Amino acid sequence: MVITDIFDDSSVVAGSGVNFINCSTHGANAAAVFLDLWITRMPMRMMHMVHCVGMGLVYSAFSLIYWYLGGTNQFGEPFIYKVLNYGESPLKAMYYIIAISFIVAPMIHSMFFLLYRLRVFFHRFLKVMDKRHNEAID
Repeated sequence: MVITDIFDDSSVVAGSGVNFINCSTHGANAAAVFLDLWITRMPMRMMHMVHCVGMGLVYSAFSLIYWYLGGTNQFGEPFIYKVLNYGESPLKAMYYIIAISFIVAPMIHSMFFLLYRLRVFFHRFLKVMDKRHNEAID
């Protein structure tokens, strides 16, 4: 979800725009995550936020190594996302990594946790209503 949010900002990815590839790569992934949250009974805990932060740091380390070894994006530029351009502005890239890993990712996780709690509430509410309905019929 963090990548979807970053990618949505047109100033972040040079040459990006709304097209089929971008929508299917980022939008479809976000839709699948939301759908999975609503239709599965997998529990979600606030402590799982540790995984979001950890994956943000792992991805950041990957992007740094990728840049260091000369990796390029689809346009031949030496970065994956414009905000992670370590060669041009390493301090800015580090600020983004810290903000995304320790502020944005936990906020998105908290939003998903609230949606999870709403799903649990609906499930319990409908279960009680179904029980009352069945008792009224008997």
